[in-house]
Amino acid sequence: MKSEKRIGRVAEQIREIMSDVILNRMKDPRLGFITITRVQVTDNLRHAKVYFSVYGGQKDKQGTKAAFAHSERFLQRALNNRLKIRTIPKLSFVFDPSVEHAFELEKIIKKIHDENSVEEK
Repeated sequence: MKSEKRIGRVAEQIREIMSDVILNRMKDPRLGFITITRVQVTDNLRHAKVYFSVYGGQKDKQGTKAAFAHSERFLQRALNNRLKIRTIPKLSFVFDPSVEHAFELEKIIKKIHDENSVEEK
């Protein structure tokens, strides 16, 4: 079994590589304003889930998912060329709604705060 520390380092390396490749090498117009939020790697390092968030509406999310599906082999090759370990994980891309939830919570808190401010006056 691999150490938790090593798995964490590999996950962070994959996150950095994917962020760089998507930002600097992918030219797909369907890509929205995206952020790689985290990477989860299995204990045997054979699979990695790359979690991403997209700023925008449903159309932006669908476009970004389609761009990832279309560029899957390109992204896998980029990882294979840059990650220097024996077993290169197979990538899968997963939408991460946590950023959207955080924005929604922030809106709710701001609304409550504004309502309380009006009542105090």
